[in-house]
Amino acid sequence: MLAAMDTKKKRKLEDWQVDDAARLKQLFDERSKLSQEEFGAKFEIGSQGMVWQYLNGRSPLNLTAAIKFAHGLGVKVADFSATLERQLDPITNAMNAAVSDKSAGHQNVNSGPDIGGRVPLISWVQAGAFSEVCDLLQPGEAFEWIETTVHPREHTFALRVDGDSMEPDFPAGTVLIVEPELDANAGDFVIAKNNKDEATFKQLMRDGGDWYLKPLNERYQIKPLADSQVIGVVRAAERRFR
Repeated sequence: MLAAMDTKKKRKLEDWQVDDAARLKQLFDERSKLSQEEFGAKFEIGSQGMVWQYLNGRSPLNLTAAIKFAHGLGVKVADFSATLERQLDPITNAMNAAVSDKSAGHQNVNSGPDIGGRVPLISWVQAGAFSEVCDLLQPGEAFEWIETTVHPREHTFALRVDGDSMEPDFPAGTVLIVEPELDANAGDFVIAKNNKDEATFKQLMRDGGDWYLKPLNERYQIKPLADSQVIGVVRAAERRFR
């Protein structure tokens, strides 16, 4: 997709990802009146090739793309991916469960969202030096380990937002859960590094054939992706005060 990301090795999809793709393709064939190229452009999923890869299980379907497919087809994410649906809003699901328990006469005490695993919180310097083939940090090599509702993969890591370029949505101190194994699409929040191995957090945008890194704070300028390389897609974010 992006020249900077062409060097990434394609990983074999897990069985559930292949099954999700098959269900999604069936829904697409049944419901879409648009071609793959038209659908990808209208719902900002990507090129015809990207849509084809998602539908045929060549690229892993990420949550952002799943939401866009669901919107375009008039279905729910759960109709083709129970796994991604669980990632969609675990906090809301926990709150709904709490309400149900209370109305059923249970005590108003409930467990929080299920913890999917732990990921290492690394520094921005480490993020700038990150490569896809690096080994997951071991205890003692990270600042701390972050528990997350996201089910981490081999190289999933966390970063703490520094600065105000992504305010108001991501103020300083927000912890980001970053997945290097996802293909970045327009609209995704990503971590990118430049040719000086300096990492940054921005929203990936596309205008025609050009790609840009967009800050949410209007005081900062949009910059072309140019020589930068996307090294991870943000899958989740949470506020931490201490």
